[in-house]
Amino acid sequence: MNSPRQHRSIDIVAKITERCNLACTYCYFFFGGDETWLRHSAVMKPDTIEALARFLAQGARELELDDIFLGLHGGEPLLMKKPAFDAMCSRLRQGLPDHTRLYLGVQTNGMLIDDDWIDLFQKHGVSVGISLDGPAAINDKARIDKKGNGSHARVIKGLRIAQQAAREGRIAAPGCLCVIDPDQEPETIFDHLIGELGFASLDFLLPREGHDTTMPIDAAKWRSFMRRLVAHWTDPATPDVHMRILSEPLTGMIADEGVAWRDMRLGNRHNIITVTSDGELGPDDNLKGQDLRFQETGMTVANTSLRDFVSSPLWKEIVRGADTIPARCANCDWQRICGGGEIFNRYGRASGFNRESVFCDALDEAYLALAQYAVDHGIPTSEIATRLSGVRTHWARDFMDHAPAAVTNGTPT
Repeated sequence: MNSPRQHRSIDIVAKITERCNLACTYCYFFFGGDETWLRHSAVMKPDTIEALARFLAQGARELELDDIFLGLHGGEPLLMKKPAFDAMCSRLRQGLPDHTRLYLGVQTNGMLIDDDWIDLFQKHGVSVGISLDGPAAINDKARIDKKGNGSHARVIKGLRIAQQAAREGRIAAPGCLCVIDPDQEPETIFDHLIGELGFASLDFLLPREGHDTTMPIDAAKWRSFMRRLVAHWTDPATPDVHMRILSEPLTGMIADEGVAWRDMRLGNRHNIITVTSDGELGPDDNLKGQDLRFQETGMTVANTSLRDFVSSPLWKEIVRGADTIPARCANCDWQRICGGGEIFNRYGRASGFNRESVFCDALDEAYLALAQYAVDHGIPTSEIATRLSGVRTHWARDFMDHAPAAVTNGTPT
C-alpha cells in the first residue's frame, strides 16, 4: 500500500521593488555586500510579473505544489504604484492549478500604509508584516531614513491604520518582525511591541551574519538576551503571543505533533527562492550578501522553470548543506529542533554549510531555558530527551527527489 504523499510547499520572496525609503544601518540588502540592486529595475515591470505568474503556474503543476507562500518584499514594496500592485496581485493568481493555494503577504516598514493600501490588501487577501525594532529610542538608532531621521512615529501611524482594518475584519491583524540587538533589553522591546502596540504576532530575527562576518558576536551578551527573552515570554503575566524562534522549539520538546511540525519546518527552511525585480532567480536572500555566486545564477523566471531551478547544482548544494548536520552539532541535545541553526548563519565561503551557527551560544541558551520551563510545568526530562533523540524526517529531500513528470520546452508532458 502506498503511503500518503507528503505536503509540498515552497516560499518565494519577490522583490517587487529594489529601492527603499529607509536606510537602516544593518540592512543586508543595500549595505551588506550585495550590490546587484544597482543594476536592477527600481520596480518590477509588467513583463517580469507576467513571467513570474507563468513560472508559478507551471511550477505548481510540475511539482504538484499544495501551497505557494509568496512574500512581496523590497526594498520597500509599497513604493510600487497602487494600480501596478493591484494588477500584479490579480495576475499572480491566474493560471494556478485547482490544487494549489497561493498565499500573498507583504513585508513593509509600514510608513506608506493608508486606506487605499488597505483596500488592496483586502481585495487580494494580502497579509501584512511590519518591521519595527522596539520603542523609538531603540528603533530609531538603526531604522532611519536617508536624512538620518528616525522612523518609529511614521511606522506607528501606518500600523494603527492596519490594526483598525483588522478590527473591522477587512485584513488579518499585522505581525511584527524585529531584529535582535543583544545590547538592548528584550523585556522592553517585547512589552512595547506586544503590550503597547498590540501586534498579533512577533518574531525576533537573528542577524544575517555567517562565518565570514566582521560583526563581533559576544557570546555572553547573546546568552543573556535569549535567557531573559525566554523568561519574559513564559512569564504568566506576559501576553500570550506566538514567537516562532521560541514557540516551535518549545512545542517540539513537549509534543510528538510539535516535533513533527519542527521536522517539517527545518526540512523546508531552504525552500526559499528569491526573485529580483528583474526576474533573476536565487536562493534565500540572506545568503546573497555572503557569497557572490549566490547573486549571479544566470537563471530567471523567463528562462528557467521552477522544477529546473530546484534541480540545479546550486540548489542541490543548499539542500545537502542544510540537511547535513555539522560535526559539532552531531551529538548536541538540541540537534533535532535546531538542525545546526539557520543555514545563512552556518555559511562560510571556505566551509560551505558545514559549520554550526555563529549564534550557537544564543540558541543553546534559549533551548536550555525552554527545556527548564517545560520540566517546571510537568514534562519529564526523559520524555523530552526521547522526543529530541528521534530521527528528523528529510521533508525537503522528498520534495526534490520525487517531483512528478518531466516537461519539454516548458510544456507538461
